[in-house]
Amino acid sequence: MRKISLLLGLFVAWAGSQAQCTPDPLAFLPLNPTPVDTLIGYVNVPFTQTITINVPADTTVNVPAVPPFFPGGLYTLNIIKQQLISIDGMPNGFTYSCNNAGCVWGGGDAGCWKITGTPDQPGVFALACNISTTIADPAPGISLPTTPVPFTYTLKVLEANAIEDQLNENAFRFAACKPSPASGMTMLNFSYPSNTQLALSVLDMAGRTIKTENIRTFAGINSFILNLSGIQPGIYLLNLSDGKKMLQQKLVIQ
Repeated sequence: MRKISLLLGLFVAWAGSQAQCTPDPLAFLPLNPTPVDTLIGYVNVPFTQTITINVPADTTVNVPAVPPFFPGGLYTLNIIKQQLISIDGMPNGFTYSCNNAGCVWGGGDAGCWKITGTPDQPGVFALACNISTTIADPAPGISLPTTPVPFTYTLKVLEANAIEDQLNENAFRFAACKPSPASGMTMLNFSYPSNTQLALSVLDMAGRTIKTENIRTFAGINSFILNLSGIQPGIYLLNLSDGKKMLQQKLVIQ
């Protein structure tokens, strides 16, 4: 049963990596996830991560003076576009794609890019996403530079058995979902010391219950394939409870 669950999980990860990314409608920060968030991958397991970009409509810039024609100072200027120029530092075989051909988004628009690949070794990788910003000229003949700025994410690749390392057949534990981000299905991994029935709830970020499941659990390490059909893309919380204790994991659906 565990082998079947693992194969299904790998298939879902592969299928999710083939689809074009969709911006997260719940994301409100300029980049989501933010560069301070650590991305987790596993050796020989397909990895996919969608990053949503929300381009501001304008920005405040300290424009240098150009005597005697332009006094300089702080100006609020329209952002014309932002563009993902490249991603440096990805593991071998990794690629990225955007929700449009040029990876370009106008001021006030939302977009995304998806990083995919299958890590072949553990390690920590610094993924530098180089983004250029084109800003409206503050005055005729006065242009601002569009030098790309790197926004660096940390990708931590763990050994494939790392999920088992999070579990204990003699304790109630709930490991990270695989894959996440997910599309269609995801695999839950958890452990429990005896045969029982656990209650699973899927909640949105407003605390509304979106889906519930009762899971028959056997003593030891368990896997459960969660069907995500009908659930909109976004960030969700998975609550797993035995009636006395509740454990929680985050799930991203794309």
